[in-house]
Amino acid sequence: MDRQSLKEQRKHGKYDFPFHIISHTDSLGTYNVSYHWHDEIEIIYLEYGEIDIRCSEKEYHLTSGDFYIINSNELHQISGRSPSLHHAVIFHPHFLDFSLFDRAEEVYIHPITSGSAQFAAGVCQDQDCLHLLRQLVGTSPKKYLSIKILLYALIDQFYQKNQIIMKEPSNAQDDLKKVLSYIQENFNKPLTLNQIAQQIMITPNYLCRYFKKKMGMTVFQYMKQYRINKSIDLLLQSDLSIINIAMQCGFDNLSYYIRTFKELTGLTPKQYRRQHTQQEIS
Repeated sequence: MDRQSLKEQRKHGKYDFPFHIISHTDSLGTYNVSYHWHDEIEIIYLEYGEIDIRCSEKEYHLTSGDFYIINSNELHQISGRSPSLHHAVIFHPHFLDFSLFDRAEEVYIHPITSGSAQFAAGVCQDQDCLHLLRQLVGTSPKKYLSIKILLYALIDQFYQKNQIIMKEPSNAQDDLKKVLSYIQENFNKPLTLNQIAQQIMITPNYLCRYFKKKMGMTVFQYMKQYRINKSIDLLLQSDLSIINIAMQCGFDNLSYYIRTFKELTGLTPKQYRRQHTQQEIS
């Protein structure tokens, strides 16, 4: 079990232009992306609504007009609190590289691409940065030069406002990634605290304290959330019956599955499937 199993496999942008903007409208306030990481830097700009981002063992609450920067290789989770619209600006650090290694590359770009510098944690509301970010989100994906100019201008603003800092090397999240990987790979099976604790050679009691400190929730709360998220995928992407979906996602009791689903989404599985199917038709 290693961190690779939590890595997002989706490629963003093209091989000759690794830059991508994903805009997502969450009409129900149930948006949820489980813990994962990727090589790219990701800037989340929330146009309206409320979302939570959990990153580097801390939780950040975003409201309309906020943005948050997720560093390359940083473990993170995103969940909705209300109906919202957010834009994810995603680019590989080497997208910033110059072909000529000049002074600007050495002082400002290389620290980011080499991993020796990172974006500071925290919700941002800086108006200069927001102005550039809104322009970037509104730029046609084929205006390659405009995109790079705006992105460099944004990086320049981050430096001016001390939003880029030197990174301290740390392996503090390795054990957490092993635990999350094990849960995600075995979510459809019965899991015990003892089995999970064995993955990082600690006692079940210590696992409970360790996981709650790092994640802000218990092991079983995380497992419930992850299983429900996987069941949502099956509800929307298959014709399987609700009882079969429950069984495939680690719930051996249909009533408990329905109760847990409603607790986390505000709807029963049947209501959720019908509501989303109607939205797609309309």
